Amino acid sequence: MSIVRSVFAALLAALPVVIVDGASAQPPPPLPVPATPTPMSDGVVATAQQSIGMMTIGNKEALGWIGGDGVVLASDEITTGVGRTASFVLANSDEVNSCYVADVNRGIHLAAFRCGGVEGEPLDIDPRYPATGTPVAAIVLASRADDKPVLGWVGGSVSTNDIEFMGVTRPRFSFTTATSTTTSAMTPDNAVGAVVVNGEGKVISTVMALPESGTDPLGATAKELGRLVSTALSLPPSFGAAAVISVGRRAIIPSGIGLIVGLIWGYFRRDGSLLVKVLGLSTLGLIGAVAVSLAAVLIVGPETLVS
Repeated sequence: MSIVRSVFAALLAALPVVIVDGASAQPPPPLPVPATPTPMSDGVVATAQQSIGMMTIGNKEALGWIGGDGVVLASDEITTGVGRTASFVLANSDEVNSCYVADVNRGIHLAAFRCGGVEGEPLDIDPRYPATGTPVAAIVLASRADDKPVLGWVGGSVSTNDIEFMGVTRPRFSFTTATSTTTSAMTPDNAVGAVVVNGEGKVISTVMALPESGTDPLGATAKELGRLVSTALSLPPSFGAAAVISVGRRAIIPSGIGLIVGLIWGYFRRDGSLLVKVLGLSTLGLIGAVAVSLAAVLIVGPETLVS
């Protein structure tokens, strides 16, 4: 009898199914092992740098990175507002691309530029919230050579990711002091707007500011970056096209009123051509819309032509 019991116990131990109150249930799966963040490397940063260049407005310059098809993000310190024209040159190219400011977020010190014909792969924005300890690199301007930017990077990690600022939970970064030829020092002059990438080469944030007190800088969130890119993508690649569309929208109502008044005028007064009356009043409405737009540009600025 003891031999039978021993054999039965051995069979039960070998079964993969657990019997619970007369019902069978699979054993619980093993707990997932947390993924180890990919460490930073020169190769990852070098690949990201291919999508980074210099954005220029007048005599002001800032590093910009391609965040979407024909969309470049850069520090807001070089622009006074939406609608300003700019030029963008990739660090590994000599082609000058015409751009204009599509949107500005002063809170995170970043502006979105709509550009035409930019040749370069957009950097992917990682929607995942960065975990504490994730290795990162902030790509900054190291120096200038032959009127072209020389890019460097500062390695570090996410020191914490639960800082509440401006109603948003933000990551905070701890950057190390640069010591090698592939890295560069981060200063208040090159920190604002610096793009922060992880070990996969994806953008997780941008540096909002480099505190002079020496505390670790805060970063923008992926949602804020994505919103800026989406706003710029909704606009035409050229500022001229955006202006024409804006004026056309403003002319719809006055031109429509002119059309209706012309038809009524022609119906009750048959002393002239109906077509002349309709076209004349519609054109008058269009001319009025253009005049209002020009006045708004002179008084307010070119941002009135970007809608």
